[in-house]
Amino acid sequence: MAEYLRRKGYSLAGLAELPKETARQLRKEASLFASLRLAELETGAALVEKLHMDDVISPAPPGKTTGSVQSPQEENAT
Repeated sequence: MAEYLRRKGYSLAGLAELPKETARQLRKEASLFASLRLAELETGAALVEKLHMDDVISPAPPGKTTGSVQSPQEENAT
């Protein structure tokens, strides 16, 4: 909220000096801004987590199966 108010040229402390309706409207706008900003950050964090998990749990390359280990002799035979 403080970031929004600062961008508008106000401060949290300065709201007390404004007319009630003006201060209320600014608090309402600042609250909406803060909510949207939080949602933006949460979405970004979720995306980073998903990308990280995709790197950690990547599918096996085609033709390779997980869980089966072939000896070098078996690999050469195929």
